[in-house]
Parts: sequence; structure tokens; C-alpha cells
Amino acid sequence: MGGAVGEVHGAKLTGLLERALDERPAAVLLLVESGGVRLHEANAGLIAVSEVMRAVLAVRAAGIPDLENMPLAMHGPHGDFYLVGIGDYHSGQSHPPRAFRRIPKDARALCFTHSPDSLPILPRNCALTLAGHTHGGQIWLPLLGRPAVSFASMYGQRYAIGTVREDGKTMFVSPGIGTSLFPARFGVPPEISFLTIR
Repeated sequence: MGGAVGEVHGAKLTGLLERALDERPAAVLLLVESGGVRLHEANAGLIAVSEVMRAVLAVRAAGIPDLENMPLAMHGPHGDFYLVGIGDYHSGQSHPPRAFRRIPKDARALCFTHSPDSLPILPRNCALTLAGHTHGGQIWLPLLGRPAVSFASMYGQRYAIGTVREDGKTMFVSPGIGTSLFPARFGVPPEISFLTIR
């Protein structure tokens, strides 16, 4: 989703959480900020934010785990692995040591975080990390690239969008479907990313 939790996005997210209650998945993975409501989110619809939070609480009450800085063991046809949620880096909620202390040091993990800025502090057993937050810069310009992403990431355009390989780790940064600060995209279309993991 990314960025502002407007009324349309809030309704979609609430609908997805309600569907999760019906289908009872192993976990629900949301790459959203946990740092509170920002001004543009308030302007976009506080009611939507409260409806989403009510749906999150209902999912938690139903026993579907919240993976903020927590692991969840998964058993797959090609062996066991862990889903590991990492809290948002920019709101100070990113605590990889807390997330990884309950799993073996050599265990394979599929990691999820809101901000790609967490990548340098993640351990190498994150076989793949999925992130959002940057919206792909929202605007791409010839010669300049994605200058607006410097507002979203302290690493500038380094983690703006797509697949990043660094220090033996791989991360995919989704451009998402939302916007932040200003409701515009140019050269960076909204995207729901579908990944095949092998």
C-alpha cells in the first residue's frame, strides 16, 4: 500500500484483513509504517486509519500472528524456513536482534520490512528481504533518475526500486500503489508486485 492511508486504500486494506479472518492464513504480512499518523494521512481520512487499526486488532485477536520483529517457522516442500517481520526503520521500530534471537543462526529466512533502509543491519540469513516505503521515487526523470526518493531513504536512490543485491543479501523494493507527500507519479507506475520464490 505505502504512504498515506486514504479512504480508498483504507477500505481495501480493511477488506484484505477481513478476508484473512475468513481464510485463516499462517500470517498476514503488511509492510506499513507503525510510526503513527502523519499529517497527510490525517487529511486523507482518519476514519480509514481507525478502521484499518480495528481490523488489525481483530486479526490479532483471532490468533493470526503479528510479525513485527518476530519470526514464524514455516514448513515447506523444500525444507523449513522462517518468515521474519522487521519493524519500520524510520520510526525506530526496527530491531533485527530481537527478531532473530529465536531462530538458529544458519536458518533460512524470508524477511519483510516497511523501509529498505534496514538492509545493511539485517543478517545474511535473510535469503530475501521484501520492502516498500520509497514508492519507487514516484517520479523518474531522464538524467536525474528518482530525486524525490532522497526524502524517503537516507541512502538516496540506492534502494529506490526493484532488486538490490548487497553484502550477500538480496532485497526487492516494491514501488507499491500509493503515493506520499503529493498525489502524483511520473515514469513510476503503480505496481502490485508478484514474485516467484524458488
